[in-house]
Amino acid sequence: MKINERSKFIINELIKRNTYVTASEIADLLQVSIKTVTRQLVNVEKILNENDLILERKTSKGMQIIGTEEQRQKMLEQIQSNGLHEYSPVERQNIVLSHLLKSQEPIKLLTLAKLLNVTEATISNDLDKLETWIKKMNMNLVRKPGLGIYLEGLEKDIRKAIISHIYKNLHEKNILNVLNKQEKNIKLKSGTDKFLLDLVDKDIIQKVEKAITTVVERENYNLSINAFSGLVVHLTLAIQRLLKGEIIKIDTKFLTELKKKKEFDLAFKISEEIAKVFDIVVPEEESGFITMHLLGARNNYQEGTINNYDNFALIKIAKKIIAIAQEESGIFIAKKSKLLIGLVKHLGPAATRIKLNLEIRNPLLNEMKEKYPQWMKLAKKAAKPLEEKLGVNLPEAEIAYLAMHLGSTLEDASLQKARKYNVLVACPTGIGTSKLLASQLKQKFTNLNIVAIVSAININYEFYQNEGIDFIISTVEINEATIPVVIVNFMLDDKDIDNIIHQMQLLPDENSGEYHKDNKSLVEKLSELNLFGFYIKSILKNFFYQDMVNVNSKEELCSFVSIYLLKENISQILEADLKSREEKGSTIIKDLMLLHTKSKVIQNLTVGIIQLEKSLKINEKEISTVLILLVPDKVDEKALETMGVLSESIIENTNLLDILHQGSKAEIYLELEKIYTNYFKKKYKKVMEG
Repeated sequence: MKINERSKFIINELIKRNTYVTASEIADLLQVSIKTVTRQLVNVEKILNENDLILERKTSKGMQIIGTEEQRQKMLEQIQSNGLHEYSPVERQNIVLSHLLKSQEPIKLLTLAKLLNVTEATISNDLDKLETWIKKMNMNLVRKPGLGIYLEGLEKDIRKAIISHIYKNLHEKNILNVLNKQEKNIKLKSGTDKFLLDLVDKDIIQKVEKAITTVVERENYNLSINAFSGLVVHLTLAIQRLLKGEIIKIDTKFLTELKKKKEFDLAFKISEEIAKVFDIVVPEEESGFITMHLLGARNNYQEGTINNYDNFALIKIAKKIIAIAQEESGIFIAKKSKLLIGLVKHLGPAATRIKLNLEIRNPLLNEMKEKYPQWMKLAKKAAKPLEEKLGVNLPEAEIAYLAMHLGSTLEDASLQKARKYNVLVACPTGIGTSKLLASQLKQKFTNLNIVAIVSAININYEFYQNEGIDFIISTVEINEATIPVVIVNFMLDDKDIDNIIHQMQLLPDENSGEYHKDNKSLVEKLSELNLFGFYIKSILKNFFYQDMVNVNSKEELCSFVSIYLLKENISQILEADLKSREEKGSTIIKDLMLLHTKSKVIQNLTVGIIQLEKSLKINEKEISTVLILLVPDKVDEKALETMGVLSESIIENTNLLDILHQGSKAEIYLELEKIYTNYFKKKYKKVMEG
């Protein structure tokens, strides 16, 4: 039996891992959608059954191959020796469409039939199936006996079709890496990928990416990764078409309106840079084309978009959407200001995209349809006010965006009535990464009560079991733990969130216990506040700042910090402690490095900032600013909590990172004072009222 390339890859991956693997993980490896993987599994299951193997599937766990070692090895040998390429109907149709979109000349049926090793009748049948999609793209499929087949349509529709075809089959988050073929771990997994990549000229896309980066950085204009990726792909195709003499046409009146937008200035500068790089004349219409994409990609609504909707109009629509969602779900969310603000920010660009008839992509569309059909159904009903205002039905991609906004708020609201879980957050020291993690957990889960932040190597299990701890969330492995542990990254990703939810589902519905502290006397409360004040004073008093530090490695950085802070006879101990902590993994947040540890030679809580003379490459990121957090080896939880406030603030305080990167010593110190003033006020209220 012939086995296509994707089936080979999936079978090989499942046998190699010999454990449960999710469709999402396979999709990431193949850079395709989950839907594509699910479709391929039908073929995979058939192949496995013919070889006396079973594809076992379990909800929330994934899938794995069941069979003897001998059967699995025999299957591996078969797929490795199977050198014949047999494309599935979907893969074959993708290849045919790629050729039609790329070619400016008619293509013979016989040419495509030979290429794909099928009959002309099969190709003709594939074309019948493609025709619906082609018409949806406002194009015609022309078949002329004796001459061949070709696509007929306006330049803007052909470009839109090419882009839609690429994004439909290549994973959104890796689009530029795949098209550039820059990352070593990205390989072409099937013949269809090759034909998709042939639609985009590699040399052109690299030059375009550089040209856009040059202008965007020079003009200090912010673009999201997806918006930047989309603009690069759009412009690359535009240049390829320009070089072939294909020019986009925009209505003169509409172009005049576009030229009034401030985005047109940036678009014009990008066009100038493109013209210089490629030594071509870029028509004004192309600047209008770029402007449309800048308008449609904006993350925040601003007045004066092409729709001319003011904030008041968008707020009215958003409130109507929320009212419908509330009525349909039975969950009260009308007073969720975060939801209203999020919807208003989204509706402006959404209306622009629809008005300008831009290609709307949502990389999570398939996942939303598969995992959250109830939110998609609800969002479809709630979208009516926007549809009535625009006079069109919203595409599925936009419905999915609304579902994401509404669904997360509705889930949070329903969780508030659900069981609360008492958890510990752990990292190697209990200083830096654990606080970063705790901050994100508070944002993601309303039903988690973080009882304490602890060091993973020193947990009093008996004490915390008695206090009703349900499980531990840790950034490192914990051996011989007597409380369930969920291992996550210090910067939470979707898989980590799924694992935490899975752990909640494993626990009984009733709380194992309720964490509470004994009632304290006034003297005890004042002593506790005095201790927090002492630790804050220690941090501010021992704050240090040093710029123009010249080091060539992480090891040299650890050595510099140790010698800078301590006498020579004990600095080596701190250096060893810092290096030991770094061996467990560096902590990098948006180009800021956290260098932190516990050490017996540190006497007081110490915070410092080091600005490097030249950047260091750590974890594939260029680092120029280092935040130092040091605590004595034996300190209580209150000291760790006080020090951890800074780590937590990096996630919650959007201005702090800028100040740490660019501020003077005095400016950074003032920011520390603000942070700890607010912290002490909250702590005072909690201790006195607790």
